[in-house]
Amino acid sequence: MSGDDPFEEDRTVIRPMPGGRRPGAGQTGAGQVGADATQAPSLGGAAADSDRTVSPRRAGPAVAAADLSQASFNPLVGAATALLGLAMRLKNSGQLQDVDGLRRRVIEEVKAFERRANETGLSPQSVRAARYALCATLDDLVLNTPWGASSAWGQQSMVALFHNETSGGERFFDLLEKLERDPGRYAEVLELMYLCMSLGFEGKYRVMSRGSIRHGEVREGLFRLIRSRRGEFERELSPHWRGVDAGHKPLSSYVPLWVIAVGTAALVTVMFVLFSYSLNNDSDVVAIELQQLPPIGAVTLARVDAPPPPPPPEIKSELLPRVEGFLEQEIAQGLVVVSEDVQALTIRVRNKGLFGSGSALVEESYLPIIERIGNALRSEPGQIVVAGHSDNIPIRTVRFPSNWHLSLARASSVAKILTGFLTDPGRLSVDGRADNEPIASNASAEGRAENRRIEIILIKEGAVIQ
Repeated sequence: MSGDDPFEEDRTVIRPMPGGRRPGAGQTGAGQVGADATQAPSLGGAAADSDRTVSPRRAGPAVAAADLSQASFNPLVGAATALLGLAMRLKNSGQLQDVDGLRRRVIEEVKAFERRANETGLSPQSVRAARYALCATLDDLVLNTPWGASSAWGQQSMVALFHNETSGGERFFDLLEKLERDPGRYAEVLELMYLCMSLGFEGKYRVMSRGSIRHGEVREGLFRLIRSRRGEFERELSPHWRGVDAGHKPLSSYVPLWVIAVGTAALVTVMFVLFSYSLNNDSDVVAIELQQLPPIGAVTLARVDAPPPPPPPEIKSELLPRVEGFLEQEIAQGLVVVSEDVQALTIRVRNKGLFGSGSALVEESYLPIIERIGNALRSEPGQIVVAGHSDNIPIRTVRFPSNWHLSLARASSVAKILTGFLTDPGRLSVDGRADNEPIASNASAEGRAENRRIEIILIKEGAVIQ
């Protein structure tokens, strides 16, 4: 007996399915039997079955016959699509109330198949053999269902009705063996018989020992015979499912990499400049507000005046005279000013001639002066701070977005030169103070010139600078 699944291989069911799915509810003949096969297993009673089988009879058979004859490259398969669809559904049907009604409609469809097959131009022998294969298949499937074995179908099968025989299960394979001797003449019939076997027909092998294996061997041999005549079939459902075999083309294949790099650099530069300007505009406002935070004018405290503080101690230091003596010539020329307090010694280098306008590069004429300052401070202990100052005229360039940037860059340039004349460069630090510590009024050009300066501050040991 056969245990083969009729849907095991795609090649066995792909060809008949397009014709089996197209008939709608308004067709008779092929559409009528296909509708019964789909609905019958799920019916609840005879009344429901009767309701479902009345409406299909209203349409004419000519439309269904024309559609099915064009549904397959094999005219016999096209003509038998409805019966093949029924065979596929009968194998999995659980119960059916109106067996007699189904039998009558199958008889009508077998006759309709014979009419359509005769219109294809095939020989009468081929049409009779195909009809026999379909009748034997339907008998085999129906009589092996729970509802078919006990029905009137067994008393008068399709093979008995159309061919006056009762041994369709054996005669099918005898006929197959005969037709296989002339595959060129009976190719269409052989393909139809292969589909019948694939959709569940087992015949005599259903009751034989190891019949399932033998049934599979016969079907496989028939498949190889058909393929040798038809050639290799298309295994892919869609012959054009693959896309265009075009390699990936990166953006660089259309635009050179250097163009992309230049464009990216330009974009980054523009964004940097815009953000820098925006940030410095905001920071200038904040700096002005910070300068205005301390109260303006004298602060009066509601308390008893404290006694006046003692006068500051007189600075007795040899540092100031020593540095002034070292820079006596520069002081005389008005290039530097040296001052001292308790905590630090300050050497103020005037900016006139020290830097170009809007530049942080030290002019060569000032290099000897900075060298003498470095030599003067080399042996003096303490930390050294180089502080840059500017006037209050804003600067807006890509390199120096604000006065703070400019003052810091100028202090760094001087500190870099001083480093070469100090034994311990770690003593040196830089600070940009912009226009926050003016020593003259910025209302005049002379006052602004005084405010543009570099201060080299030597912090005495032990001093605390806040």
